[in-house]
Amino acid sequence: MGTVLNIFYPLLTTRNADEPNIFKPNSDTSRDDWVIPVFRNLADLDVAKGYGTQVYVINESLINERYKDNSLLNYGVIYVVDSNGIVISHPDVSQIGHYAQIHKSGTIVDDKFYVTKPCNNAQWLTVAEISQENIFTLLNEVVIRHSLIVLVVILLACSFVILLSNKITKPLNELMVSINKASQKDFSQLIQPQGPKDVVLLIHDYNTLLGNIDYLVNKELEQRTQRQKAELDALVAQINPHFLYNTLESIVWQARTVGADKISNMAYCLGKLFNIAVSNGRTLIEIEKELEHVRKYVELQNIRYNNKIELKVSLDDESLLQELTLKLILQPFVENAILHAGKKENLIIFIHVEMIQNSIYYFIEDNGSGIEDNVLNRINQQISNSKIFYDDKTSSDNQQKGKGIGIVNVSQRIKLYYGEKYGIRIDRNTDNNGTCVTICIKAQPNDDNIQE
Repeated sequence: MGTVLNIFYPLLTTRNADEPNIFKPNSDTSRDDWVIPVFRNLADLDVAKGYGTQVYVINESLINERYKDNSLLNYGVIYVVDSNGIVISHPDVSQIGHYAQIHKSGTIVDDKFYVTKPCNNAQWLTVAEISQENIFTLLNEVVIRHSLIVLVVILLACSFVILLSNKITKPLNELMVSINKASQKDFSQLIQPQGPKDVVLLIHDYNTLLGNIDYLVNKELEQRTQRQKAELDALVAQINPHFLYNTLESIVWQARTVGADKISNMAYCLGKLFNIAVSNGRTLIEIEKELEHVRKYVELQNIRYNNKIELKVSLDDESLLQELTLKLILQPFVENAILHAGKKENLIIFIHVEMIQNSIYYFIEDNGSGIEDNVLNRINQQISNSKIFYDDKTSSDNQQKGKGIGIVNVSQRIKLYYGEKYGIRIDRNTDNNGTCVTICIKAQPNDDNIQE
């Protein structure tokens, strides 16, 4: 026997439309009653002789199972037709066996969009029929759904980028803040190491560098402060050799020309000066003693200058006499007023003390010849510059020229003991062309703020 050729085709494709369908059920309501016959011809190809036909019956519900759950059915209809356009499977059972016009895939007819796909060896055709309105609705849903997905992805990506960037930029921002403070001489702003490994290593090295700088700066400041304090205290303990020489010369002159009373008075004043200057090693003394030191100094100078100096002292409150003050801060300005008075016959020096907002102010005025503007500006610049430290050569020059411990020295001592916000200001006295000096110190300083 030769080779048998099997040919399958449905029964509906072999009958005419007007022929009765012997497989059509009596009722249109039951899908399980519909069957689709498929013929199989048996033939011997070697001798071109047929042997017969086999008939297979397929239940329509089996075909419907393949597409009934398709999501396109929510927007249109899917059905299967044979090559003659007869519906062999349809979601609506009543449509099975009826003729359906076949349209080319992708065409739009009567506001309906058709999509077709061959099946069963191209003898059947699967047709999807969707209205344009439903297509637009479906497209809108797809666009909205995909847009939401894209939006969520973008938001998640942005959130991830922001979190990642914050993880990197936060420690870097803290680093910039710390660097800015370090540029202002604040080396205490250490940073918590965090972020990527490279940033953590950078912050760790920066903290180490900051700690080393802070240690070196504090060590240098401490050494410089101790050195300056020692030098300043040594200066305070010294007596101007020119002043001592002039005083002794006056004592000798009085001994020859006047008598023992004045000599005794001069010796007494000189002794008080020594006593207050030494003050048993104390840095702070009562304002009463500071004013007494100035009075005794003027008394001695009046002996030298034939009583041409008049000292006037006033206080805003008598209780200020018991307030503590840094010692020997008034005498240099009184000394300058006398040295620069020129040939003025009647030199008047005013000293006024008052308390203003927990600070003690000394106001020293004179009616002397005043200070030239360029010299005044230079002096104010020197005493306001906190970076000017004690200078051995300058101090030695001042000592040799009879300038005592000097104005700049007093300014340095005040800033050293009370802080940068306190100090001295020198102005021209507009009333009498003399000089006006303002000294500001802290009232009743605590022991913790005083470097003995």
